[in-house]
Amino acid sequence: MAAVVGPYIMLIFGPDYSIDGWLLGALTLAAAFLAILTLTGTAAMAQGRHGLYLAGWVVATIVTVAILFVPAPLSQNVVTSLFAGPILGVLVHVVGLFRRRNHVALPSLPSKDSIDD
Repeated sequence: MAAVVGPYIMLIFGPDYSIDGWLLGALTLAAAFLAILTLTGTAAMAQGRHGLYLAGWVVATIVTVAILFVPAPLSQNVVTSLFAGPILGVLVHVVGLFRRRNHVALPSLPSKDSIDD
């Protein structure tokens, strides 16, 4: 929808803000992947997996920025980076959320009652 209607809406801001429909549609779809990254990050935080949350966002950020340095047309780089970064960040979150956590049983301290006996 953004690809079809978006260019006409952009004309409200004047002819200098012209943008191709495919680019506006791709940027809108990339924003949806960013929303998914936010949701999977929230799921990681809800499970107390703060390191996993951070790992997903760090991977997404590094990939996004790294792709921007690839020598290619700007619009292509921006769209590719805004897709690849969040998708890989979501992948980190999802794999981490579904991977079984290793639970290590910590030794318990003796209770006061067992010390008195």
